[in-house]
Amino acid sequence: MIADAFRSIFLFAPKEGVIQKVKEISHGILEDFQYTGTFYDVVITGRRMWISIYFKPKSDVISMTLLREMYDEMDTALGQEFDDYALELVPELEKENNQKETF
Repeated sequence: MIADAFRSIFLFAPKEGVIQKVKEISHGILEDFQYTGTFYDVVITGRRMWISIYFKPKSDVISMTLLREMYDEMDTALGQEFDDYALELVPELEKENNQKETF
């Protein structure tokens, strides 16, 4: 009972098998849409799993229409494997060497 209470309050990393399954499912879908997965952040709080997938485009363009299609496909594929989760796709953008940061 106490362990369940702690799990519902704190963030825990899932077992390595869960992370590998997320990578396995998402990798093929990312490849289909010409993206490369760079980092997978998977955390469990209580019964809910939070999945953040960072990715890089293989070209200079990110299509919002294709990004939505990829999200839907990945969400469906992950939903067949996991029950209660939230999916977040995060583009990893690189600054070109000759550009200065401006805010």
